Amino acid sequence: MKTTMKITTFIFAVLLCFSLTACGGFKSEDAATLVQGNLDSVYLNVHSPAYLELCETTEEECIAEYETCLNEEADSFFAEAEIDKNLIDEETYDRYVNFFGDIYKQAKYEVGEVTKADDTFLVSVTVYPVDLSAIVSADFYNTITEELIEQYSNGGSEEELNKSFLILLIDEFEKLADSVTYLDPVTLSVQVVPETDDDGESYYIIDENDFNTIANNVVYYEQY
Repeated sequence: MKTTMKITTFIFAVLLCFSLTACGGFKSEDAATLVQGNLDSVYLNVHSPAYLELCETTEEECIAEYETCLNEEADSFFAEAEIDKNLIDEETYDRYVNFFGDIYKQAKYEVGEVTKADDTFLVSVTVYPVDLSAIVSADFYNTITEELIEQYSNGGSEEELNKSFLILLIDEFEKLADSVTYLDPVTLSVQVVPETDDDGESYYIIDENDFNTIANNVVYYEQY
């Protein structure tokens, strides 16, 4: 498996699994509903009636997408860290999936003023980043290393070592999820822009780069 840095560089990349579009006559309040609704769906698994109506979707569809995304998030984490997820049982795998959900549900953000420039809506979003900088600290992994050394002082196979590492790692991840803190707020401007599909139907969509910028600020971990 790869180093601490590689494990953390992919851990909170939001998967844009949800429909980011809304059709029909579009007003400033619709732009705010679209941004608020997408953030709530992606992070909190909350789906307001106004958002569902605007995007012509159902709560069941949004919940299914949310659960799929959490599983894909966990799978991507294992793949990027070059960890064989088959080393762990279903219960431990579910703990990793739930960890992502627990962190996302502690996301803090506020959707503010909406302005319009030509056909583009600009939505102000203030994000309070979840501070997980500890996840790349030497002390974080030293704790796990010390426990592994103690457990395998008399030897053990590489497979046993890797299994134990993954269990100790999720133990530490869950401790972080239970005691998150937040950094100073960051205010961003999110574009909601018009698009046209192949059939000539017009709709509005959240600019993907802007949404990714929000995602990069919702959860913070210090880069090396």
